[in-house]
Amino acid sequence: MRYFPGKKKKAVTFSYDDGILQDKRFVEILNKYKLKATFNLNYGLLGGGQWEDRGHIIRRIDNHVVNDLYGGHEIACHSLTHPSLVELDEDRLDKELGLDRKGLEDLTGRVIKGMAYPFGTYNDLVIKNMKKNGIVYGRTVEDTRNFGLPVDFYRWHPTCHHNDKNIFSIIDDFLNKDSDDLDLLYIWGHSYEFDLDDNWDHFEKIAEALSGHDSVWYATNMAIYDYMNQID
Repeated sequence: MRYFPGKKKKAVTFSYDDGILQDKRFVEILNKYKLKATFNLNYGLLGGGQWEDRGHIIRRIDNHVVNDLYGGHEIACHSLTHPSLVELDEDRLDKELGLDRKGLEDLTGRVIKGMAYPFGTYNDLVIKNMKKNGIVYGRTVEDTRNFGLPVDFYRWHPTCHHNDKNIFSIIDDFLNKDSDDLDLLYIWGHSYEFDLDDNWDHFEKIAEALSGHDSVWYATNMAIYDYMNQID
């Protein structure tokens, strides 16, 4: 019989994109409830980019705060400049993926091997180039609304977005499920969405509902990847 660390049968992970100022408040909530997340960053856009959405200015974080802000959490790739990767040839993919990984590793001193797909787009050429550049998994935006482990880590489909209309029913089903299977609840999004939707309390409720369960392993994406490849 397989287990997660600590002989736990359930795991929870989060994945959030773009490296923006709202991540500071988001990380504070994660840390308050002892949850773990993966943050997917565009190295080429740190420290300068911003855009407007529904009257809100969304600003990217500065390079010098990356290590402190994401201490205790995973940093992963999100491409150098956030294009739709399926529109790129192999040379451009090399730059978008290779330079993003190298830049983030040089900046943080960490080994970085994970990724979330910009705009959720990917194909066989993108995955081939990820392998070439030492990236071992890619998170999609294709919600499963179930708790299955990925069959293919390059097509790692999350359970749901944090704004899923059934999020609290999904959490209840996850916590109450009793089976011999390993179950993974994987929530994704962008922290600026809590400003756009004025619902930071929504995430606080999610965090509170998921925290403090002895049966749950709280892990980053990479920790789950590493562990599953160790026991399989």
